[in-house]
Amino acid sequence: MHVSGRSHEREVRHPKTGFDVFESAMTPFNVTGKFNSYGTWLRKNHPEFYNQLKEQGRKVGNIPEEVHFTRWAAEGTIDFLKNRNKDKPFFCYMSVVDPHDPYSDYPSSMFEQVDQSKLPPPIIHEGQTTSGPEGIQREHYHSYLGGISNYTQDEIHQMREGYYASIAFIDREVGRVLEVLEKEGLKEDTLVIFGSDHGDMIGDHELLAKGAFFYDACSKVPLIIRYPKKIGGGKRIKDLVQLHDIAGTILTQAGFGQVELDDLMPDSMDLISLIQDKAAYRKRRDHAVCMYRTSGIDDSKLYWDPPINATMFRDERYKLNVYHNLLGDNKELDGELYDMENDPTESNNLWNDLRFSDVKFRLIGRLMDWFVCNDVLYNGARGGDSFPPKTQWSLNNPL
Repeated sequence: MHVSGRSHEREVRHPKTGFDVFESAMTPFNVTGKFNSYGTWLRKNHPEFYNQLKEQGRKVGNIPEEVHFTRWAAEGTIDFLKNRNKDKPFFCYMSVVDPHDPYSDYPSSMFEQVDQSKLPPPIIHEGQTTSGPEGIQREHYHSYLGGISNYTQDEIHQMREGYYASIAFIDREVGRVLEVLEKEGLKEDTLVIFGSDHGDMIGDHELLAKGAFFYDACSKVPLIIRYPKKIGGGKRIKDLVQLHDIAGTILTQAGFGQVELDDLMPDSMDLISLIQDKAAYRKRRDHAVCMYRTSGIDDSKLYWDPPINATMFRDERYKLNVYHNLLGDNKELDGELYDMENDPTESNNLWNDLRFSDVKFRLIGRLMDWFVCNDVLYNGARGGDSFPPKTQWSLNNPL
């Protein structure tokens, strides 16, 4: 699940994380251990490659289609769909690792699917990350893949080729799953959601992988919804949504009412309602928030020290990124402000531009309100809201 440490996942969480059928594998490269279902599948069906992967790990290079982690995930999903209890509705979650570093593990057959003429070069604005907030500077020089100066332009290009080749492969494998849905007569009445937990910089803004930053390459992820029963032809909606809206969407379509949803997860929206009634949706949500809470590591493979904590608040036009000072000193608040309407490549940081002071402080105020709102929503009033009987009230009396 990759939402907490492996030991915690194994020892504290429900062994199947609440699912009836649960096949788990946190990484495609460490295939040993009883909790790696991908390794078990390889050992049973492809023992030679299992031994090769066990020996070479992340250095294995191109992985053939038939033994790839993405193929394993698709095969498990297809098997589940074909053998499900056909008298009951179902929920199925297919998760893959790629595209992800190392970028060389894609099937070599997918390389020809990448149109080299359309492969975009990195977005680079000289000096942006070496003069920006300290947290971004540290990522530039010491990301968990090392500093970007350790890589040549050719190596960065090869990373980008591998990234897109991996996308081509997941596109094919998801297509195989959708074909089974159609053959099983499930296409019209099945809600299909495709998303990603994060993007990847691969050289954009002179940064690597993911980390303590909120550029679109990292934080703006795909979200595709197909539900023929309730949604007509294809349309693109540019409203701001968040990944935890997927939970609200699924629960609502499964029959939960708004009151129940507000009680369970008040900040999670039903995205089908957005598609059907944008005005009603916007009354409840006109922003998106991302948080980084010292959750990454540096090139020493340890957590950042001192820690990096940052928050993004995005409205319809502007993106505010605040780097928080939790060390108790008097350092000046640091951050970024981008006009995403006129500067979609995030090249001009307006944080210190006096012409945009009102915008910056308006968004900082909204972010503070968001923090307090969520504290109240999820933690409630201090000490609870219980009152004693009226006979026990102690009234203030000036006389």
